[in-house]
Amino acid sequence: MFLPSPLHPQLFPRPLQSLSRKIVRSKMNSTLVGVFTITLVFLSAFVNMFMCNSKDLLDCLAAEHNISVIHVNACHVVESAFNYSLGNEQGFCGNSRPNCNFPEYFTYSVLLSLLACSVFLQISCIGKLVLMLAIELTYVLIVEVPRVTLFDNADLLVTANAIPEHATKVALKVVTPIIISVFVLALYLHAQQVESTARLDFLWKLQATEEKEEMEELQAYNRRLLHNILPKDVAAHFLARERRNDELYYQSCECVAVMFASIANFSEFYVELEANNEGVECLRLLNEIIADFDEIISEDRFRQLEKIKTIGSTYMAASGLNDSTYDKVGKTHIKALADFAMKLMDQMKYINEHSFNNFQMKIGLNIGPVVAGVIGARKPQYDIWGNTVNVASRMDSTGVPDRIQVTTDMYQKQLLPSLVGAASVPGPGVPASCEHQADQRCFPLEKTRRSTRPNPESSAGCCGACGLSSSAAAARPAPPRACGLWLRSSSPCSARTAAARRPRPGREAGLTEETRPEDAEQGVVF
Repeated sequence: MFLPSPLHPQLFPRPLQSLSRKIVRSKMNSTLVGVFTITLVFLSAFVNMFMCNSKDLLDCLAAEHNISVIHVNACHVVESAFNYSLGNEQGFCGNSRPNCNFPEYFTYSVLLSLLACSVFLQISCIGKLVLMLAIELTYVLIVEVPRVTLFDNADLLVTANAIPEHATKVALKVVTPIIISVFVLALYLHAQQVESTARLDFLWKLQATEEKEEMEELQAYNRRLLHNILPKDVAAHFLARERRNDELYYQSCECVAVMFASIANFSEFYVELEANNEGVECLRLLNEIIADFDEIISEDRFRQLEKIKTIGSTYMAASGLNDSTYDKVGKTHIKALADFAMKLMDQMKYINEHSFNNFQMKIGLNIGPVVAGVIGARKPQYDIWGNTVNVASRMDSTGVPDRIQVTTDMYQKQLLPSLVGAASVPGPGVPASCEHQADQRCFPLEKTRRSTRPNPESSAGCCGACGLSSSAAAARPAPPRACGLWLRSSSPCSARTAAARRPRPGREAGLTEETRPEDAEQGVVF
């Protein structure tokens, strides 16, 4: 016989599987199946009682000895000419039906049917009590009214054949209701205990499930907080096992694109007045701007990028910091960072349109090797170090508002489509920079100590600042020197001389006075 198993549903017909699912998924159907099964067991327990000889043995003995029924006793059974014994199953008193000399076995079978009630957990304890009382009432009525002669005859035969003289015996028709009542009470208490335990188990399971979900939510929340502090691969490194506070985590990266994006005129916008809650509203707007940048970097197309930190109104990001984001062949992580820089420019224009402000962004990009690591035991901070970071910071600090300035490497590798203009940027290993714009004109300018801004409306005047005519400037190709890129949607002949100047304090850690020359090469950008 095969039992239903979820591992082998093909062993059973589809209608049987469908019926089983309907029974399991409905409490009403489960209860009805339980009641039907218990009723069937109960009926099979006493139905044979109606096949037994129901003639009254007292009437037969009274007729045989020609005495009254009330005077018949066990001695008349022994003195009878008929074989009235417990082992004789032939019908007496002229009845052909077999004798049932041990009717208490019907009671035992009924007790087993009552015991079957405890098997069905789908039935409540009150439902079980009602069902058991109905079974008890039905059986007791049968025992006490239509089939009482079976128990009287059994008592008389037992008294005559098995019990010593002068011994007494309690009648079966009296004992049977008492036994069944005690059994029903015991089963009800058991059912109540089982239901109480089941309810507690359900509540404990529900509580455990809720606590598990809360724990998982808390773990996910802590993981999100950790991922906001550290990159996912770095966070996985620290979560893998217990780490010592003095254990250093670092990683050398050979080709990382670094970006600094700053709001050039935010310091002019920030004022502490009573009208703006002592500057709180200014910080609120800055927070919304940074949040917009964070939302952009969270897009799937920028998955190779990693936000490093924010320094005041400066946003720092990098790409290619781990194996999953570093594209050694196609260098797509560098292009993704450039696209992100352009997206920040567009987002700032959108913010200016809707906030009625005139924020201007300066963005500097650089590529090269860096060292990434986590510093600190309390409030650990993930950061990147190296000359690449310093130069990227200078690309930002020496840039022009509303433009993106990139370094020589990015220009020589042709990672952006078009270049125009040339200017020097102070710092180690950065001889010149360029501007990325629609028209492609790039040429150097003589050394000078101060920046000049010619009339942008005149192309000849602009190029005259370089000592060249417009045609000569357009015909002369970009020098093979290192160039930074500036993106701008302004007029194609906007000139600027980038004077060598000291970076703002705190922007480029690691640069000493010796690495900040005062007389760096100058240039003009278009």
